[in-house]
Amino acid sequence: LVGCIISVVILAVAVKMLIPALNELTDGALPQEEIEKATEIIRLSSGDGHLKSLRTRKNGNSDIFEITVCVEPHTTITEAEEMTGKIEEALRQEFGSETQVSVMVRHRK
Repeated sequence: LVGCIISVVILAVAVKMLIPALNELTDGALPQEEIEKATEIIRLSSGDGHLKSLRTRKNGNSDIFEITVCVEPHTTITEAEEMTGKIEEALRQEFGSETQVSVMVRHRK
C-alpha cells in the first residue's frame, strides 16, 4: 500500500516536470503574461499601426515573435520601416537580445 502511494507521488512529480519540457521541445507558445506584455509593447511602439496578429513561441533560449501590423494606406515604406524597427528594439529590450522578431506590415482595408 505504501509502495503504491509513493509510486503515485513520483508519477505526479514526473508529469509536472514533463509538461514544461515538452512545451519547450515542441516550440510551445510563450506564457500568457508574456504575450500580454508583448502586446502592450507592440501597441506602444507601433504608433498609428494596429496589431492584427501576434504569434509567439520559444525555441531554447530564444523567444520568437511573428507580428502582423496594419497601417493606414497613406503610410510610406520609410514610416513602416521605422515602426518595425521600434517594435523589434522594444521587444529585444524587454525579452533579451536573443529574441527573434518578424514584423509584417499590411495596409488597412
